Amino acid sequence: MKSTYETGNAKNVANLGKLIAQIALYDKYNPPVEALTVENLTKLRDEARQSIEEVETRRAENKNAIHRRRDIYQELNPLCTRIVNHLDILGLSSGVTDRARSLNKRIQGVGTSRKVTAGSGEDGLEETVAGISTSRQSFTQRAEHFS
Repeated sequence: MKSTYETGNAKNVANLGKLIAQIALYDKYNPPVEALTVENLTKLRDEARQSIEEVETRRAENKNAIHRRRDIYQELNPLCTRIVNHLDILGLSSGVTDRARSLNKRIQGVGTSRKVTAGSGEDGLEETVAGISTSRQSFTQRAEHFS
């Protein structure tokens, strides 16, 4: 049976609480270092708990922001396709529509997969070398195409 160990800051704070409970029961506890008194350890535990709560709050805010951004960018691909289709309807020059199609392909991460054939190898089979990707899928790069 595989054993699971809890680790991390929350576990350390819980263990500090157990330690404080143990030494609070011992009447003759008198540490030579001021930082190790029950009052100072209790203050340290309370500060650690507040820090953990703050970290959890900020982590939740960060996750929410990430999900909102993902939801916003999820609508980008259909929007780009509609824009290109509207440009086709307007009858603009082929250069403008070709540039729009190129940007649309980069934003959506699709394109022609050109593979370079490099002659025949020793065994008589053709070797193919993959081309360089022009996909721009990061959130920053996708937003830059609209600026």
